[in-house]
Amino acid sequence: MRGWRTIPALKGYRVALMYPKKPAPQLTVSMVHEGCTNRPFFTIQARNHLQAANDPGLEQLGSWDPLVNTHGEQLVGVDIGRLMHWMAHGARPSLGVARLFGLAGVLPIHPSSELEALRLGRRLSAAASVKATGGGGGAAGGR
Repeated sequence: MRGWRTIPALKGYRVALMYPKKPAPQLTVSMVHEGCTNRPFFTIQARNHLQAANDPGLEQLGSWDPLVNTHGEQLVGVDIGRLMHWMAHGARPSLGVARLFGLAGVLPIHPSSELEALRLGRRLSAAASVKATGGGGGAAGGR
């Protein structure tokens, strides 16, 4: 069985109970929610994948403000050099980080982003065809 210690750590001892080995730490680059309920704000951190969400990460790499400002922009600030440093040392980006940096052009575009764009395009073309034919399916007067 993988992950379970069946051989005693010290010579001359026997294993009475089987305890699981502690998993090896894996580095991830993930987003940590720092804002309030109605005002989200995320910091992008290099961290151990087993750390709790409220524990400080190994290094803060940047931040992301998903709410649109007065100019219609979402603000993202990232130290790209440090991001590439952690990824060169084996850190894996989380799904949210991979999608965000794929759209920003830092990483390859994530397949879920392409799938979401395809579905949105189909939905918009279906809505445009319904609008062009004049159909709506509802009564003329409405309520």
